Amino acid sequence: MTRPLIYLILLATTLLCLSSYRYHTAVGIDHDYVQKDSILHTYYRINWSGNGSVWMGYGTFEQPADKNKPLEFIDPAAVFFKPVPKKMLAENLQHTTGFSLINARQPRDVFWLIIPAWLPILLSALLWLFIRRRHHLSNASATSPTPHQGNKYSPTSH
Repeated sequence: MTRPLIYLILLATTLLCLSSYRYHTAVGIDHDYVQKDSILHTYYRINWSGNGSVWMGYGTFEQPADKNKPLEFIDPAAVFFKPVPKKMLAENLQHTTGFSLINARQPRDVFWLIIPAWLPILLSALLWLFIRRRHHLSNASATSPTPHQGNKYSPTSH
């Protein structure tokens, strides 16, 4: 079960990385909180931004309370392979090649960890190698003889 899941993660991160230079994909959850006279809308996202970076984090904004609009206590949110305007593609080379952190409380609460889109592929591949090596080592130790099984090199078998 673990190997197919790792293959799926590796395939998904590769596809999202390759598409992240032209298309925007995001998955996450929205949540509304009632405050005195307003609603605090909080969203959590993983964004493949369209400029070669992955943004992971959250943001908030306030809006006036509207009794006609129901609250979103838990609302899944996603957009898949939305084309990105050309202006945004060349906007920030740092996000494509490096790492950034946005952590602000004013004018609104936001937190974003920005990494290059190729990094999830690397991490997925390392996870695959780790699990493969662990599986290989556990199979090797299961098939190797122990001194109690009459190994001719064990001191007790002479």
